[in-house]
Amino acid sequence: KNPVIDIKIFAEKNFLIGSIICCIFAINIYPPISLIPVLITKMHHIDPIDIGLIISTMGIGMMLAGPIAGRFLKIYGGKSIIILGSFITGTGTYMQSQITADYVFLDFFPSQLLKGIGTQLLFMGSQYICFSTLQTNRVPNASAMYNLIMRLTAAVSIAISSNYFIKFKKQIFSKISDNNNIETLNLSARENDNLESKFLDNLLLLYERESFIMAFNKISFISVWVSVIPLFLLLLMNKNKLFN
Repeated sequence: KNPVIDIKIFAEKNFLIGSIICCIFAINIYPPISLIPVLITKMHHIDPIDIGLIISTMGIGMMLAGPIAGRFLKIYGGKSIIILGSFITGTGTYMQSQITADYVFLDFFPSQLLKGIGTQLLFMGSQYICFSTLQTNRVPNASAMYNLIMRLTAAVSIAISSNYFIKFKKQIFSKISDNNNIETLNLSARENDNLESKFLDNLLLLYERESFIMAFNKISFISVWVSVIPLFLLLLMNKNKLFN
C-alpha cells in the first residue's frame, strides 16, 4: 500500500526520459574517473597528486557551469540545455578518444573541462525534465528513484567499462605482438646476449602502454555515441514548457 520505492513513477513519460538522460550523465562521468588514473599511471608513472589535478579539472568545469546552467535553463528551457550539454559532452569525449602517449596535464585539460561543463548541463537538464511537471507530493519518491538510478548506472557503467577496457587491451596487445612476431623475438633474445633481452623487455612495455591507450580511446569513442542519445530522446517528450 505504501511502498518505500514506487516504480510507478516511471509511467510519467518525462520522468522516464529525464532518468535516461541522467544515466547518460553517469556513463560519461564515472567510468573516465576510474579509468584515467590507470591510464595516466601506465603512460607516465606520475604521482597521485598530479593524477588528482587532471581528474579535478572535470569538477572545475562542473563548478563553472552550475551557476550559468541555472540561468540558461530559466531563459531557454530544458530542450536547449540538453542539446548544448550533449554537444559539449560529446566534443570533450571525442577529444579523449584521440589520446597519445605524449599527453600530459595541459593536453587533458581542455577535454576534461568540456566534459565537466557538458555533463553538468545534462545533469541539470535531466533534473528539470524529471521534476518540473510532477505534483509536489510525488517529488520525494521521484527524487529517491532518480538518485538510485544515477548511482546504479554509475556502478554498472564502471564495471562494464572496466571489463571492456581489459578485453580491448588484450585484443590490441595480441594484435600488435602478432604483427611483430613476438614469439620469434623471444627465442632470438634467449639465444643472444642480455642487450637484446633488455631491448625486448622495453619493447613489450611499449606494446602494453600503447594497448592501454588504444583501449581507452576505443571506449571513449563509444561514449561519444552515448552522448548523442539525449538528442533523440527529446523528440519523444511531451509537448510542454520543456520545449520553450
